[in-house]
This record gives sequence, C-alpha cells and structure tokens, in this order.
Amino acid sequence: MQKAGATRLREFYRRHNVRSAECIEQRVALLARARPLCTDRALLSPAALELARLVDLLETGARHITAYDQAIAEAFAVHPKATLFATLPGAGPVLAPRLLTLFGERLERYPDAASLQKYAGVAPVCERSQGRV
Repeated sequence: MQKAGATRLREFYRRHNVRSAECIEQRVALLARARPLCTDRALLSPAALELARLVDLLETGARHITAYDQAIAEAFAVHPKATLFATLPGAGPVLAPRLLTLFGERLERYPDAASLQKYAGVAPVCERSQGRV
C-alpha cells in the first residue's frame, strides 16, 4: 500500500465511497506509518501463492454469478407474468424474479396474504398453549 502512494490511495478511497476528507487523510497517514509484521520469505512466498489462488477462485465465482444473473434476467424478461412482478412497488431487477419464483405460476394458490404467510411459515400464531397452573 505504501508503494501505491498517497494520491492513489486517496483516489481508491473516493472510488469506494469514503467521502470524508478527514477520514481519508487519517487512513493515508496510518498506512504511511505501517510496518510489516513479518519479512520472512519462507512464510510470505507460500502466502502470496495462496492469495493468488483465492483471487482466482473469487474471479471465477464472480464470472459464474454474472452468467446466472444474465440467465435469470433473460428468463424473467420472457415470462408471461414478469410484468406483474416487475411493477410491484420496490421490486427491481433482483427482487422481481425472486418474487415470481416464490409465488410460482399458479397465483390462485394464495388467494390472500395470510395464505402466503402460512405457506412461508411467517404467519402470526393466534393459539396459546394450555399450560398447567
């Protein structure tokens, strides 16, 4: 991080939504004073290899998630009930397909909100247990 320089660090923090100039300056100053905990190459070399492996896994996972997102968006766009779910208040491109999946194609299964709550297991329970006194 020290090799990146103060200007690049400030730019990084701004790009990642750190808006407080004071906070950015504190972080830049902290990083300027930072010292490595370990300089032993026998420990650092394998750790660097492991880090590279993990970054590769994250990048691969991100590509697959993007492919899933694209497939979901395409399938949702051509579904006959997509408009119904896409126009629900607060249902954007992520929530609308999930709602369609939750309800399914047979909306008559849930004639009212209570029936969906019961199916999902979140309906309020009005019965009380009969305890001994």
